[in-house]
Amino acid sequence: MNSTSPHERVKYWTVAPDAVQHMMNLNKYLNGSSIEAKVRDLVRLRVSQINGCDYCIDLHTRDAIRDGEQTVRLEALSSWRQTTHFTPREQAALAYAEAVTRVIESHVPDADYLEAARHFNEKELVDLTLVIAVMNAWNRMAISFRRPPQQTPIAENQAADKESRKGILSPEMKAAVKNIRLCYVATASLGGVPNVSPKASLTVLDDDHLAFANIASPRTMKNLAQNPQLEINTVDQISRRGFRFRGTAEIMESGPTFDLVANEIWTREGPNVPIHAVVKVHVTAASEVLSPAYWLNKGISVDEVRRAWAARYGYAILAT
Repeated sequence: MNSTSPHERVKYWTVAPDAVQHMMNLNKYLNGSSIEAKVRDLVRLRVSQINGCDYCIDLHTRDAIRDGEQTVRLEALSSWRQTTHFTPREQAALAYAEAVTRVIESHVPDADYLEAARHFNEKELVDLTLVIAVMNAWNRMAISFRRPPQQTPIAENQAADKESRKGILSPEMKAAVKNIRLCYVATASLGGVPNVSPKASLTVLDDDHLAFANIASPRTMKNLAQNPQLEINTVDQISRRGFRFRGTAEIMESGPTFDLVANEIWTREGPNVPIHAVVKVHVTAASEVLSPAYWLNKGISVDEVRRAWAARYGYAILAT
């Protein structure tokens, strides 16, 4: 073992629960920050490897696997500079994480900072630095007090997690995405200028991921390349209700997810639809959107709202 002994010294999370809760709150902020899950997982794991924290290496290996990370990339992480498994953005984050973690030796060279700044905007750089700093703090707590790794084998633990964990997207949310079809995607530029773009390609990938196609959305894609945070709203105009989804975008120009979404669109709309990329969205929060009609008229049912608004639009509601 790198940093542990057979005897745990202090259960610091029970001795100082308020302090640990503040650290957990920082983690909560970072997990919903501008840094996508894959980069967070890789950085946390690499920092833990450098510091030799057995507990954190085990924990964040499990987290990465849970988030869908590939085993081959995890096995290559300690020698990431000698592989081709990592994207330029991930490489920049890893180099920067190593420099910040070894700050007493490196003082974070300009070369590492400037390379990170090529791939991360200022807000992302601050969030990334916080991910690194907070991970170093957790490492020091676990190492100092000899916190042991989990004893449950990773495969068994992952099976238990999958069984017990509920995804963010409920069956009703998934049905709404499928049935409403039209949604609006909100993004923001580096300067904070908003952009809202309609999409009719939104689809559900699994309990935590949505996806849509880039058919003719240059401003949306430009914004997401700089700031992957976005919000998607889909609302049924007759029932006056729907859902909002917040999350982090990952742009894909090829691969299984691209093929899945593109083929679905081409099957439905024809092969001439130009699909330049697919945006995979890791949903971090989801909530219902309700018209004031529901609380201004207490006790009103969805069917009553539908009838009222169908009449207003001159629509006929078909019997089911």
